[in-house]
Amino acid sequence: MVRWPGTVRNVVLPCAAGLLALSACSDNPVAPVPPDTTPPRLQVLSPLDTLYDLDGDKLLDLRLTWRDSAGVVDPATVRLRTLTGINGPAAGDTNLLGVWRVEQLDTLGLLVHETLENLLHGGPNQLEIVVADTAGNVAVDTIAFTLPHAALLKTITTGLVFSGRTHGIDAVVCPDDRRLYVTVGRRIVVVDADSLKFISAVLHTGAFDDLQSVLCIPGDPVLYVTELVERFDRVSMSWLPRVQGSFGAVGIAQSRADPNLLYVGESNSGTIGIIDRAAAARIGMVPLPPGGSPDDQEFVFDLAVLDGDAKL
Repeated sequence: MVRWPGTVRNVVLPCAAGLLALSACSDNPVAPVPPDTTPPRLQVLSPLDTLYDLDGDKLLDLRLTWRDSAGVVDPATVRLRTLTGINGPAAGDTNLLGVWRVEQLDTLGLLVHETLENLLHGGPNQLEIVVADTAGNVAVDTIAFTLPHAALLKTITTGLVFSGRTHGIDAVVCPDDRRLYVTVGRRIVVVDADSLKFISAVLHTGAFDDLQSVLCIPGDPVLYVTELVERFDRVSMSWLPRVQGSFGAVGIAQSRADPNLLYVGESNSGTIGIIDRAAAARIGMVPLPPGGSPDDQEFVFDLAVLDGDAKL
């Protein structure tokens, strides 16, 4: 009796000549090859903060590479799972490969593109990556990373696939709802100020031109946005009727003597209009300097207000 690792076989030595006319008799039987139980060698490359791609709708790339221990790794067997605390859509067992775009590179790796559904900006973020090969061997790895806040510039254009301008002109954080509001084209883009996660982009179908400055007054659910003086409801995320009698405008600021009043830097006139918030109406303008008159070549782009409205 000769024992091979993992097997027990009865063998007669030496082979009897002519016994049962065995022509393939051997004194050195080949032991079975045990299955390869070595886990795949997994390498996770840190996410690459790529340029925003409007056509591809991606914000970053995450590349996973591995070496097979036995058989080919099917991308369908790869699991990319959120860990607790991540700025993803949910914690726990959310498998991001269900919503991330996956591009097969070759049999040794795949590329994962982050899409609109999962904005992993801010952080720290943690992912768990599980790779299983066809032999049932499994490798598990984790990755932790924080994206630079420059990603915000791409976040504000998420979902804005349209012809025309896609750059933000003005932005403000409202301290009472911790949201960032950005004017982009004829849309107001809403982003969570802490996680930098995209929330919504609301088109103003009645706007005559690109939206300009945006003013948030804590406690007031209405945002005031210039082009004409538009009003945006932060609660319902919808546009309200614009300020009555308002002219084209760029700069906007709140009075420091009467919180109900707004000063508006008007375009194509060089004048500063006065808005009554409660009435949602333009009620007049700041007197021009002596001898001055409206000038259709002048724009008031921005405004600063001293205590008590002593000066603008």
